[in-house]
Amino acid sequence: MRQAAGFIEMRGLTAAITAADIALKAANVELIGLELTRGMGYAVVKIQGDVGAVKAAVDAATSAPETVNYFVAKDVIARPSKDLDKLMYTEETQGLKKEEAKPKETEESKEQEEVKAQEADASKEEASEEAEDSEEKEEAAPSKDQSLDEKEEGEITCNLCLDPECPRHKGEPRVECIHFAEIVENK
Repeated sequence: MRQAAGFIEMRGLTAAITAADIALKAANVELIGLELTRGMGYAVVKIQGDVGAVKAAVDAATSAPETVNYFVAKDVIARPSKDLDKLMYTEETQGLKKEEAKPKETEESKEQEEVKAQEADASKEEASEEAEDSEEKEEAAPSKDQSLDEKEEGEITCNLCLDPECPRHKGEPRVECIHFAEIVENK
């Protein structure tokens, strides 16, 4: 059974911390954390526990004399959907570690995580095999950094005439090509 979630929005960080303290002392609830909102200096205290305890804690925190002037909004969700976990356990939430505050996992979610882990391992193995294959291909192919003088005989060095016996190498002046005069005449 999922625990209830309670939210207390206060104006100012100090008032939010005070409200969290009052809520935790008023009932048997667990602090999820505190999230600063974007603008106006608001802060949201997030708690979880049994429905009655969360309601009592939220009411105590919002009606306390220390916090009443800073109170903005409150809400209690009796059985929050699993999809709301993405909103409740955000990176912006400060306080307890997210692993400690998350609701207890069911056996189904553990099985799903195991399946995902197995799929990730399989994809890593495939990627490593592909990397090994590409390394073998690279070793078989001549290196791009190999100097032009070290190339085997019969290999084309001139990109103009494509004659293996031409002394010109790619990048050298075109006039050094033994077929340069013929190429100029044909154009």
